[in-house]
Amino acid sequence: MMLEVFDSVLKSGINISNFLIILFCSLAIGVIVSLVYLFTHRKEVYNYSMPITILILPILVSMVLALVGSNVAGAFSLMGVFSLIRFRSEQGSLKDIAYLFIVVASGLAMGLGYITYGFIVCGLLSMVLVI
Repeated sequence: MMLEVFDSVLKSGINISNFLIILFCSLAIGVIVSLVYLFTHRKEVYNYSMPITILILPILVSMVLALVGSNVAGAFSLMGVFSLIRFRSEQGSLKDIAYLFIVVASGLAMGLGYITYGFIVCGLLSMVLVI
């Protein structure tokens, strides 16, 4: 019974309730990582659009991945889009890129329906960045 927490919520396919659960959990991930970003950058100057990007990115990733499903071609095209975004954006610090990778990894887990894994990844990596 305890192992059911680690199962995907999408094993029966996507429906509106699963989709909304994924989106709200992705929003929670974005809020958590955005607050960690603000906490770790409270004494330094930072790009003010970064917390908003951190907030929105896991929602977008999980939404696209939930709609694409387990299609491998869709997953590769998703990574192509992220690489284009990365190379077309201004160069930030490596620490800022780490925050983006955290929300992308958590959004990928959420998009596949693995909500518990998404929160575990978010929590562990957020603690590492705070420490």
